[in-house]
Amino acid sequence: MLKPLLIVASLLAATGCSFGQDMQAAEQGVAQFRTMVEAGDYDRVYEAASPALKQVTSREELARVLGAVHDRLGPVRQSNQTGFNVRHGTDGIVVNLTYSTQFASGNRAETFIFRISGGSARLVSYNVNSPALLEAPAAATPTITVTR
Repeated sequence: MLKPLLIVASLLAATGCSFGQDMQAAEQGVAQFRTMVEAGDYDRVYEAASPALKQVTSREELARVLGAVHDRLGPVRQSNQTGFNVRHGTDGIVVNLTYSTQFASGNRAETFIFRISGGSARLVSYNVNSPALLEAPAAATPTITVTR
């Protein structure tokens, strides 16, 4: 009876260590993502992304979306993690992180999904909930030229 309990306890301890490392890798992935987006380095975001993201999104499409996020929402002022989920499955380790983020334009909810491999996080999905992203870009202010 004691032997099965020791096996379960050992498995839980090993999972706990992995859990902390997986969370740390995902949180580091968020920090790197934010740094690259703030710098407008969308190519690096794409290069660091998981193959799953690259299968459904082209480099150009990702750059267009992240550019719109940065241009319309502005830089991140503050961000607080509001939730997480770590899943160990047959397809590997997936970490889902949610944040309440204060952008220059206001507070928004963000979700990051990372696949963890070899201690590093690769972006699978990014979502930010903002009505500003659904609006058409403001038209250029018309100018009136008066000639004499």
